[in-house]
Amino acid sequence: MAAMLAAFNRSASVLMAAVVAVGAPAPAVAGVWVPTLSRTAPEVPMVDDPAAVAALDADDPERGTALTEALRRAFALRGMSGGSKTSLPELRLALGCDGDEPACLAGAGEMLSARRLIYGTMRASDAGGWALQIMILEVETATVAASARIALTPEDLQGARVDETATRIVDQLLGPQDSPPPPPPPEASSSQGDVEPVYPTTRRHSDAGPDRDGGWFGLERPTPPWKWAGFGTGLGVTVVFGAATLGMGVWLNSSNGGFRGDLLALAEQSLTDQNPLNDVDPSASQSVNLCEFAAESPTDSTGAPIGGPGQVRNATIAKACDDAGGTRRAMLATGIVTGVGALTTLVFTGLLLIHRGPRPKRLEAWRHRGLQVGLDPVGGGGAAVRLGGRF
Repeated sequence: MAAMLAAFNRSASVLMAAVVAVGAPAPAVAGVWVPTLSRTAPEVPMVDDPAAVAALDADDPERGTALTEALRRAFALRGMSGGSKTSLPELRLALGCDGDEPACLAGAGEMLSARRLIYGTMRASDAGGWALQIMILEVETATVAASARIALTPEDLQGARVDETATRIVDQLLGPQDSPPPPPPPEASSSQGDVEPVYPTTRRHSDAGPDRDGGWFGLERPTPPWKWAGFGTGLGVTVVFGAATLGMGVWLNSSNGGFRGDLLALAEQSLTDQNPLNDVDPSASQSVNLCEFAAESPTDSTGAPIGGPGQVRNATIAKACDDAGGTRRAMLATGIVTGVGALTTLVFTGLLLIHRGPRPKRLEAWRHRGLQVGLDPVGGGGAAVRLGGRF
């Protein structure tokens, strides 16, 4: 009976200690007041997988850069590193994000080959310091795994204290580190020969082979707005100027309501007027350029020119041909612009659909499923659609 009472007392003591530990507030950064601390997940596990720490969007660029570098070192010690380096304003601009919405910034994680994206802002406060808002974003699910709002003083970002501040910020987000990282293995003794020591490294997407880091085809999500702008401009120019070029070409060569029809009608009239010197035979249009023939100087039966300098055989037809020449020059200009627009459309189509670097996870999932679509003929005519894959 005494043994049972002693065991009960020990269990009650352990339970009370756990309740006190859960109810205790999170420690603040040394010398720093932490007004709020929101955590959307109880703990972000340490993983040896790429994580990108974006440069802070800071009112003080110099101190923001110093804290960013310190945070990258602190996260790397917790196994969260390896992603490409960029800044939060650049990510917003590249993805067209209006703010820091996780759904939009999740695309940045795929672009940077990272499973997690750490980003934040550092704004000046009325107390003479800065308010740091920092978040850890799970790229695959587009959810914030942890976030914190921390007040910083100028002393926290001076000299060597910035690394200590960064470490404690990371501890706020990830929880205290249970044990220090393991030391590197000792160098091999001389009796074993010259053997290079092997140190653990963070796995990166670039180590995944050509299947992950080759080019891929498809529309990325979200698509940078400048790509759509270039594609739309090129396509619009191609359609508008191409239609104008086609319309002018049809008018010049049409015998029904176009220039060619008008030219043949004027040639017919020249045969019935009272001036035999301006005759232009429309039946000769298959072998003779009527415009050039009408612009020549008239001659008599001996071939001698008739009239003064600048005299032409048929001034009415020559003037109509001059007007059509302006249309031909305009058609050439619009044709050139159409070609430029078509080339621009082709280039931006490639930028939209052809990419380098790791494939987005959704494309990787379909690729690993081995999705196959086929069309098979069936007896008696017709065909059957075949869909296959690994599920």
